[in-house]
Amino acid sequence: MLKLTMVKTLKGNYVTKSDNSTYSVGDWYKYILFNKQEPVPAFKNGWIYLIDDLKEIGRMQSQPNTNYRYELIDKNFASDKLKEVFERDEISYCDSEGYRYFKNEYKAYESLYKLLSDPQPEVYKPIEFEITKTVEFNNVVNVEGFSYPAKTKAGWSSKMIDLTKENVTYDLLTELCVPDIARESFPCSLTSKQSYEIVRKYIQDHIDPKVAKITSDYDFCFTVKKKIEKVKSEKYVYDENAAHNMFNKRKRKPKYKTAYRESREIEVFEMTHTEDNYKGYTPISGFKANSLTKLKETIDNYLDGVIKVINEPLRDCPNCEGTGVIITKNK
Repeated sequence: MLKLTMVKTLKGNYVTKSDNSTYSVGDWYKYILFNKQEPVPAFKNGWIYLIDDLKEIGRMQSQPNTNYRYELIDKNFASDKLKEVFERDEISYCDSEGYRYFKNEYKAYESLYKLLSDPQPEVYKPIEFEITKTVEFNNVVNVEGFSYPAKTKAGWSSKMIDLTKENVTYDLLTELCVPDIARESFPCSLTSKQSYEIVRKYIQDHIDPKVAKITSDYDFCFTVKKKIEKVKSEKYVYDENAAHNMFNKRKRKPKYKTAYRESREIEVFEMTHTEDNYKGYTPISGFKANSLTKLKETIDNYLDGVIKVINEPLRDCPNCEGTGVIITKNK
């Protein structure tokens, strides 16, 4: 007996398997007819959509072929000895293992004949089923486009992944009582670490290097500093050989050069996540909302807002010589 879970809505019904089976979640309904019609896969893996109530389930089953016979391949060889058509059992037999062989008196002519049979039409065979769980909702929501690239830790390195609605978490009561196809209308969330990975990758992809730069970029902490254009260039002197002397035993004489700073830097964004809670950094809160639609809006609004702040050009105020800054229009 096939055991099913059904979600009834005003616009139709959604059905999936509710028992443990050798069939995988995604293909359990293959070759099965529902109300004598082929199933329509729903947007959720393992579910099908029915406009009407489920009345019957069945499958088309093949029947064994009939009229097995051996026919002469070349009719020109036909004679009293070599008939055009022999019944299968007239010139052949089956052994105990089910293999068929020509009888001794016809064995010399085996290559002249081919085995033919006539197929029978498939027949409809009902399948017993039981709906073990039924829940009702006005509608089932399908949120599209919920996919965010993220960089996550993989061993000693990082790898790129996409965080989708399959990665979203619901509370225990929702998971126990609400079938997965209907959960998108219920409160849901992402973890602090997942949120960190989404924000980190978004800033990496959208930061304007003329305005800001990433100064710490790890799986456990992340910092962005904004470049602020100075009112006047700041003159400074540096040793060109300092880096060489730091890493080499043979020291070089200092070689001083003069340069000018055109901008200064201030920290504009920093974060860690609750799994590492790296000292001195602020743990980012996991995104959460009352539905998957609202969760997507929350994430999109946050990403849009944070990158606008990071990419907004600033320059020192000439009147107070950098005590304040002037916001310039971001083209």
